[in-house]
Amino acid sequence: MAGIHQECRLVFDNKPGTSNKDLQDALRRRKPLSESSAALVTANNEFAFKLYAALGGTDSMFFSPTSLLTAWAMVREGALGETATEIDEILLPLANDVRRESFKELCERTSGQAQRPYELRMANALWARSKASEEFMKTICNTYRGEFGAIDVARINAWGSKHTNGKIPEMVPPTSITALTRFILTNAVYFKGTWVFQFPAENTREQDFRTDDGRTTSVQMMHLKSYFNYGESDGVQVLELPYVGKDLAMELFLPRCDVNSKPGLDAQRLSKLHENADIIPREVDVILPRFKLNTSYELIDVLRKMGLVTAFSPAADFSGINNGLEPLFVDKVLHSAFVETNEKGTKAAAATSIIGATLGASHKPIQFIADHPFVFAIVERASGNILFLGRLSNPIKA
Repeated sequence: MAGIHQECRLVFDNKPGTSNKDLQDALRRRKPLSESSAALVTANNEFAFKLYAALGGTDSMFFSPTSLLTAWAMVREGALGETATEIDEILLPLANDVRRESFKELCERTSGQAQRPYELRMANALWARSKASEEFMKTICNTYRGEFGAIDVARINAWGSKHTNGKIPEMVPPTSITALTRFILTNAVYFKGTWVFQFPAENTREQDFRTDDGRTTSVQMMHLKSYFNYGESDGVQVLELPYVGKDLAMELFLPRCDVNSKPGLDAQRLSKLHENADIIPREVDVILPRFKLNTSYELIDVLRKMGLVTAFSPAADFSGINNGLEPLFVDKVLHSAFVETNEKGTKAAAATSIIGATLGASHKPIQFIADHPFVFAIVERASGNILFLGRLSNPIKA
């Protein structure tokens, strides 16, 4: 089956400005969205921190809550009964009309068609072995701007690679497809942004980074002194580094002590800091490591721990996908993500595959020295929506 929407990739060379107006614009914070989009932002960010807590551990992590929730929203369109209720309660506490309106707005503003000085684009697709319900396909097309195709591992991975700019070349391993596989719903998101205030490359030098086990490792540290949105609460420094266009920024949460010790950064504290940190423009001397992360997750066990159970069991009801021709359940939830941050800016990408099967304050600059583990997020500044969330435990061991 042919694709419905063609991707439009627009890239602009926009050098960061340093005028007073640029500075003021860069330091502006959130503006209100529609009520439905605001509700989705709340649901997305709550899910982000719940998943952050559920993944646990001390290793570096990186994922896209927006990618995962968009894929689950498409799955939800075909869910009925207790399956639908559980997805709503655990992942998407939104009324049907609010869910569809908010994801339609999200997919429109990340379609890649807007002329912006950064790249942010998202794509969705339904891959099936047999014809899906006309109503389901219509919703995937009209609400999620989805494409359609037959299940073929090579085609799916080529689609994922295309929509992540080659950063995730394999979103569906060949072994994940079986004779019982009936549908795959995929989402891919890609971001490329340039810092408003770039780190001078000549200032980058090797410095020690302290890991959770108390050891140090030598990494390339970037240095920049400028004015940024900055705040501090209960021993945690909060810094916002804006990207050109000022719509997106990286938020960094740096404990005065190690990220996993008290007062550390559990999901509850991160959520409060993201929503309520009292940040103002301050002169900050930033020292940040260059880093690159590649992550992959199989999330069914994690989602079960979060309370989502029925969708993965024989009791699942996804008859809205195939008009009830045969029973369906979610067999795998695969998620891969990539991030690279350097002196110029950030590239980030994520891909989700949900596979369904049948049975069978002083003038002296503040120091922000990220030489130990920290948490970071890439967010839409207007809404606060978390596109990507991660933790860097060791820039070398990624």
